[in-house]
Amino acid sequence: MSYPLFIFNSKNVEKEKKRYRKIVKRLFEGLKLNLKKLRSIIEDVIKLGKEPKV
Repeated sequence: MSYPLFIFNSKNVEKEKKRYRKIVKRLFEGLKLNLKKLRSIIEDVIKLGKEPKV
């Protein structure tokens, strides 16, 4: 993981690194949730396309 350069301008670099890690972790958790929802929507659309037309 790389850190933005402004972190190293801080007087407390370790605190800034922890804060940055938490932000990145929350971002990835949110992306995982959204990707699961998006995947289910895509699967539903594909299923509808495969159903025989009456």
